[in-house]
Amino acid sequence: MAPETNEIVDILNMLLSDYSIPRNIKSVLEDTKKVVEGKELEIVALSDAVYKLQDVCEDINLPISVKPDLWMLLSKLEGLKEIKKKKK
Repeated sequence: MAPETNEIVDILNMLLSDYSIPRNIKSVLEDTKKVVEGKELEIVALSDAVYKLQDVCEDINLPISVKPDLWMLLSKLEGLKEIKKKKK
């Protein structure tokens, strides 16, 4: 995996191990991890993951302490998306 994806996977693993995060949100995080770890990392799949995570950020069940980590994750995913766009 590329260094960018390693960092994203590390953040996702940290969030997935947090017991304060509800299951429905962890499901979105697991889906995002599958996209990032996939062999063919597609821009469309990354965009879909970003939109789902943006929805999660607005979830009232999301602990406030987790929001900064999710924002950082979104930023890294957007950066990865831009890298993929430039490579095409």
